[in-house]
Amino acid sequence: QCVDFARTLGFDIGPLVLPSDTLRRRGWAMIGAMEKYKLVWTSDLPQQRKLERFDSLVVNKGIWGLHLLSAIDFSFLEYIYARCLRRILKIPAAFISRISHATVRSIAKVEPLQCKVRRRQMKLLGHILRRPPDHPDRLCLFDPDNHLTNRKPPDAVRRVGRPRTVWADTILPTIQKHLQLTRDQIYDLAQNREEWLRETERLCRLLSQELQA
Repeated sequence: QCVDFARTLGFDIGPLVLPSDTLRRRGWAMIGAMEKYKLVWTSDLPQQRKLERFDSLVVNKGIWGLHLLSAIDFSFLEYIYARCLRRILKIPAAFISRISHATVRSIAKVEPLQCKVRRRQMKLLGHILRRPPDHPDRLCLFDPDNHLTNRKPPDAVRRVGRPRTVWADTILPTIQKHLQLTRDQIYDLAQNREEWLRETERLCRLLSQELQA
């Protein structure tokens, strides 16, 4: 049966569903999870144990599957993330305590939420780039070559206005900027799984340093 709207695996699917709406719902779901498990945050558990519970019960609920979206508002997610951390660490809001979100993350010894999502994007991208050129996963994103050129269906008609954002363009420019690699070099790097994982961690460190600055 054909329908205009459906919900599956935590996502709303339909022609009028926007990524920004999904992000908002995920952010407020994190706030709801914080309230649901409030006895954990007010308990006498060590701070590190609370942060471990927070990562499994709240953060994973909020970012699950977000690495598949073609547009992510990290500023909103980082705000929700810091707001939850402040509650666990008992740090008042920034306009009262004058403590920034970056300082809150430093006190909690956690990386920015963006790094968690980017790490999952890199894992998926590396998996796709190790597929054969004619594999459906590759052909969904790139032309059947090693230059990582965005693929356009033969019968596609160019619409008026800004081109649509494709998934690959949410992560490739970030890799090019921070790791100083061309698209051809990114493809070659992805063929070695161990090297790709090392560069993934380096990218996350650079992103964390950039956000802490």
